Amino acid sequence: MFGKHLICMLSAGIVLGCSAGKPSAADLPDSVLVRIDGRHDIVRSFALRSWSQQRTGSPVDSITPAAVARFLDLLVDAELVTGAALRSAAPWSPEDSAGALALRDRLLMAAALDSVLQAAQAQGPPIADSLDPMGDLGERARAQTVERLGAVFDEAALQRVASLFAALPRPSTDSSLAAQLHMLERRPLLSPEDSSRVLVHSTAGEVRAAEVVNSWARLSIAVRPRIDTPEQVRDMTANQLFERVLRGIATSGRFDRDPRVQTAPAGLQLQYATSRAIDAALTRVAATLRDVQAASEGGRAAAVKVAATALTRAQ
Repeated sequence: MFGKHLICMLSAGIVLGCSAGKPSAADLPDSVLVRIDGRHDIVRSFALRSWSQQRTGSPVDSITPAAVARFLDLLVDAELVTGAALRSAAPWSPEDSAGALALRDRLLMAAALDSVLQAAQAQGPPIADSLDPMGDLGERARAQTVERLGAVFDEAALQRVASLFAALPRPSTDSSLAAQLHMLERRPLLSPEDSSRVLVHSTAGEVRAAEVVNSWARLSIAVRPRIDTPEQVRDMTANQLFERVLRGIATSGRFDRDPRVQTAPAGLQLQYATSRAIDAALTRVAATLRDVQAASEGGRAAAVKVAATALTRAQ
């Protein structure tokens, strides 16, 4: 019902001509809602897909001709800015390149994890009646990996590291917020001897106490678990082995041609170029302070609107 209602609304003659001297709305194909500069079309299927992505859960009675017209205005603004970005795409900065490498790494690791989870699912009974099926599947995959690596844990070393974690002070509700945050940010103090303690031996190598503590310390304090027991240290150590295996799979070249990995740089380049186009347009336009303030307070949609206005004036 929702989709049919929107299709009817988009078919109701809400078509715009965005360039003087170009064909009028009457000359456009039925599937074209907007033609920009006589060469780029916004078609009905794209508008429907964009609406469904951005307006998920919108009630049917919110789909009015005025709402659809405003939405098409936003699409036109976005296309103007994107066009300017593509025409003036600059070489990547070192920060852009670092961001692209980080994104590629995350996508490769995600692809490696997906493959390991699929294998774990195929090698065991179905996970049923679980409140966290993906979490349980991940634990199964990690356990299978650790077993395959022939991991042998040093129980005394695990106990020692657990005691160092347990010695960390616990935040008190009587303390100020700053004091509580300071306590949460503290990490176990490892002596040189403790740092080099081997927690596990495996065919993938050893994991030492310093690696586990450093990995724990890199987590945000919002999600960093409180560690008190050798079992928790064992889990963190197993995580290090599991990540090491995933890293090997990710860098093996197996997923270099994965569509998610291959298309990511182009999408990221467009994102960077679009941000620069918005910034450049906001700088060039003789906007009032109120325009700039509205753009900064209204978020990306308002910034795109001001930038598109600037690009239109500059043409």
